[in-house]
Amino acid sequence: MKSLFRNFCLLFLLLVFSLGVEGQSVVPTIGVPTFVSDVEMGEGSLLLLGEAAERGLTENEGFRIVDRRRLDAVFMAREEVRHEDYLASDRESIAALGADYLLVGRVLSRKLVPRQSTSPDGLPTKTVSLRYQLKLSLLDVRTGQLMKAETSHLEGFLSTRVGEPEMDAPLESLIAQVERKAAAQLSKQVRRFVLRTFQGGMQVVDVLHESRNKINEVLVATTMPNFSGQELKIYFNEYYVISGDTLARPIVLAEARIQRQEDRLLECKILKGSTQLYDAREEGHVLYAVPGDQKSHWLMKMMFLGLVD
Repeated sequence: MKSLFRNFCLLFLLLVFSLGVEGQSVVPTIGVPTFVSDVEMGEGSLLLLGEAAERGLTENEGFRIVDRRRLDAVFMAREEVRHEDYLASDRESIAALGADYLLVGRVLSRKLVPRQSTSPDGLPTKTVSLRYQLKLSLLDVRTGQLMKAETSHLEGFLSTRVGEPEMDAPLESLIAQVERKAAAQLSKQVRRFVLRTFQGGMQVVDVLHESRNKINEVLVATTMPNFSGQELKIYFNEYYVISGDTLARPIVLAEARIQRQEDRLLECKILKGSTQLYDAREEGHVLYAVPGDQKSHWLMKMMFLGLVD
C-alpha cells in the first residue's frame, strides 16, 4: 500500500514538474532576446550573434528555447531596450511564453579591421580581423534576479592572397565569413556559460521525508539525459561580485545516495549532513546536486576558493 501511494505521488510530481514547479519547468526553458549593443553595428550582426547563442543551447538536450520573434515582440513598443528593462514590467508576458530564464547579451566593443597589403614575396593580400567583447547575463524570470554574468571575447580572422578564390570576393563577403567564425565561438561559450550556471542541471525540488529538524530523503530533478552514478553531493551557491560580474561558489552541505530513479526524477537518501540540509532549506536557499564522482577533490577545492565556478 505504501509503495502504491509512493508511486502515485511520484506520477503526480512528474505531472506537476512537466507543467512547471512554481512556474518553472524541469527542463529549463530559456529565452534569448536579440542582442543589444553599446557601439554602432548592423542589425544583421546582432541577429547573427543571437542565432549563435540559441544554437549553442539547442545543441544541448537539457534546454528548451523560446521563439525569439515572439520574445522580441514583447519589447517592440519600447523606444530603447536596456538589460535592466527586460524584467522590470514585462515579467508576466515573458513567463507566459514559457521562459524560465532570459539569456541577454550586450556588445561592449567591436573592432573590425579590413586591410589590403603586400606579402613578403610581393603578392597582394587581403586580411580581415574582428574582435568582440560581450556581456552575457542570465536572469531568472520568476524572481527577476540576476543568476550570473560574465564577459565574453570573440575573435575572427581571414587572410587571402592572389590565386585564392577569396581574393576576388567583395570585401563584404569576407567580413561576413569572419563574423560567422566569431559567432561560432559564441555558441560554445554560451553553452558552457549556461551549463556551469545550472551546475550540471540537477536541483532538489522536494523533501520526501524529514524528522526532528533533519532532512532524510529528497527528490532531485535532473536535466541530464543519461545520468550515471549512485551518490550525490548537495549544495547551494554563495554569490559574490568581482568587477561587476556575479560569481558563485558551492557550499557543500550533504551527501546522498540514489534509491530510485524514474525518468528525470531521483529519490535520494541523505547519508551525511541532514541537519545542515534542513537549516539551508529553512533559510530559503535553492539546493543543487552534483554526482559524487563527477568532480574530483582538487576541483571541488578550487571551486571553494572561487578559482572556478
